[in-house]
Amino acid sequence: MSSDKVKIHNFNMLSSFFLKIVAILTMTIDHIGESLYQLSAIEYDAYIVFKSIGRLAFPLFCFMIVEGVLHTKSFGKYCLRMGVIGTSVLIAQIIMDYAMQYPLYQGNIFIDLLLGALAVKCLMDKRWYLKILAIIPLLIGVGSFFASSYVGTVHFFPYYLRPQYDFLGILLIICFYLCYKLAPRFISLTGANPTIYEGTNVERLTINTLSVSVIIIIYTFYYLLALTMSNHPLPHFEWYGFISENNWAMISGVFVLLYSGKRGYNSKWFKYGQYLYYPLHILVIFGICYLIFGG
Repeated sequence: MSSDKVKIHNFNMLSSFFLKIVAILTMTIDHIGESLYQLSAIEYDAYIVFKSIGRLAFPLFCFMIVEGVLHTKSFGKYCLRMGVIGTSVLIAQIIMDYAMQYPLYQGNIFIDLLLGALAVKCLMDKRWYLKILAIIPLLIGVGSFFASSYVGTVHFFPYYLRPQYDFLGILLIICFYLCYKLAPRFISLTGANPTIYEGTNVERLTINTLSVSVIIIIYTFYYLLALTMSNHPLPHFEWYGFISENNWAMISGVFVLLYSGKRGYNSKWFKYGQYLYYPLHILVIFGICYLIFGG
């Protein structure tokens, strides 16, 4: 790095490890509340508190997916890990749906993340006809939205084969990636040469700020769409129950803004454990709650 490059010190403080821990903890709180509510162990108002805290997790996971795609040494292995764990989540959902009669009625979050990663990989390619393919994952998410709105009539597209957040997560991931591409353009608007700030905290802060804007804009759109659909719902439209709770996701922007771009702690056990945690914690949380409150 040349000596004339500028840095802002002591602002971007949070590593990707820290963001992942925040996402994992808030997600766990969400799923604890889900299990307790499904087993009638807590009232609806308490359930909404758990749910609101859990809303912080998803934007952070989407943000980290872009970081993962940009820095992975093997995109194939990266997708394979998500595919394997996504399959285990599918099995866990089927067990809870049928064996334990505990229907979650939600998609598979690893489908959201995998489709988003594939979309980013297409956009990274220099060939225009491959870039266009990035629209396919997004269209799958839109198709999932309409399938969710007519649940019970689309038997070939069950919940556990759909993205959990329909098009929302895929759109978030695509836009987070575009923030990396647009950052130099925004820096140039100040009259500065973007190459001077390449790889510096100034560029990192620009990317983070654009990413926070993406969270606010997309979740505002999500809110307005859900509000509109709640007034004129499709036959089985279910978003309107969580319109206000989803707005809590915007708080995740605070952590994104403080992201340093550094990996942080990254031992092998954590690298693979973060994937295994998802299906295991769902089964453990439900198992404990079912033993205590299921009778």
